Amino acid sequence: MNLKEYEEIFVSLSPLNVRFSQLAKILYELGFKRTGFSEGDVFYMLRSDQVEKCQTDTLINVYTFSDGQELFYFKNEDPVIDEVQLGYLLASMPIENLESFIHQVWRLANRLNSQVHYSGSAISATKLTAVIQSYADELTKSVDQPGSFKLHKAISKLYPLP
Repeated sequence: MNLKEYEEIFVSLSPLNVRFSQLAKILYELGFKRTGFSEGDVFYMLRSDQVEKCQTDTLINVYTFSDGQELFYFKNEDPVIDEVQLGYLLASMPIENLESFIHQVWRLANRLNSQVHYSGSAISATKLTAVIQSYADELTKSVDQPGSFKLHKAISKLYPLP
């Protein structure tokens, strides 16, 4: 089993043709947060449940693209975004967060009048839930349940410190 494949699950929202400022406004309205880096700002949504020491506090990571290039948010720039990817850190939080992830993905897709895609194809909420649940089951069977310290340690070993 390749743990890296299950570390973060990505879905995309498309078709899109939205200015970054419009997208940022919608993300804020839906409860997403923004944090700044020298490369620009990125958006994310926090979990609402109890977060254990070895777990992520992030429910959703937001990645934005224009013509296949990932873009970061700068207030003084307003490019057109044609794809949004949403990342779910499956291995780093309990599977009970899956329902919230699915709900928030479809809320955002509805606001953007876009479809949710997984592995290049449109997908329903029910089907995506089943796919991610099957990945969680596979993780549990081969290492431990998502969000566990044992799984955290196994993934940490994939990224040795210099």
